[in-house]
Amino acid sequence: AHTTFLVHGFGVWSLRLLPDRLDATQSIMTMSAEAKAGLFAARRDISEDRIFVARTGIDADRLTPGPRPAGLLPWNPSDGPIFGTAGRFSGEKGLPAMVHILSIVQRTHPRARLMFVGGCDPTSAPGHVAHWTQWRAHLDQAIAAHGLSGSVWIAGMVDDVVPYYRAMDAFWIASDVEDLPLVVLEAMSCGIPVVSTDVGAIPTVLRNGGGTCVHKQGGSISEPEMEDFAAQAVAAALDPHRTAVGMAGRDTILRSYSLGQLFEHVHRH
Repeated sequence: AHTTFLVHGFGVWSLRLLPDRLDATQSIMTMSAEAKAGLFAARRDISEDRIFVARTGIDADRLTPGPRPAGLLPWNPSDGPIFGTAGRFSGEKGLPAMVHILSIVQRTHPRARLMFVGGCDPTSAPGHVAHWTQWRAHLDQAIAAHGLSGSVWIAGMVDDVVPYYRAMDAFWIASDVEDLPLVVLEAMSCGIPVVSTDVGAIPTVLRNGGGTCVHKQGGSISEPEMEDFAAQAVAAALDPHRTAVGMAGRDTILRSYSLGQLFEHVHRH
């Protein structure tokens, strides 16, 4: 029997799931060419022909554009731009950095707001819960340090993320490292412009439209890079062609990141 290990990304959590040595009946599936290159660099004992790429697929029939939902947000969305992010709370995601970026945005747009959707499923492995708890504490500390308790909303885990995407004027991701985050594809599928650090496969996905990438050198995003991110975020949210930008992103999803294509890749291998 052949065994395929699915590695979404190439961070420490993913690498821990792999055996110390692959035998002839084992291979690895990744979600992007960038992840394959990162995995091969981290595990030189694994030959490149044992690692194949299956493009991520999402449910674009469920994740669709739509009007901003009434009554969802704790603020009046007409007061200023609404930014948001989604996903698990973890060290590489740049959570405190996004709070800092909001403080920069508020210099010129004091009514700008930011919501965090996600965190960690409390029923997951104890190690994951402990990691999430640590980074939730760091996020709370950053909010307090910048005096932004009234401007940042931590929505937590939700059953249906679609209304939250639709409530955003732009989607943020300021990660230090990534593969291809599903949340980026989900936001694009909902027609929301993306502003991201240029990590992993995100620049490749956005090259035909749907958002912008902020250049980042080294590990965590620096102060000048956060200034650039803030400027790009405001430009994305206030762009009179914002809807067209968002629909360009959705076109990319429909063209290249459907569930059908994912199933085809998996079946082929």
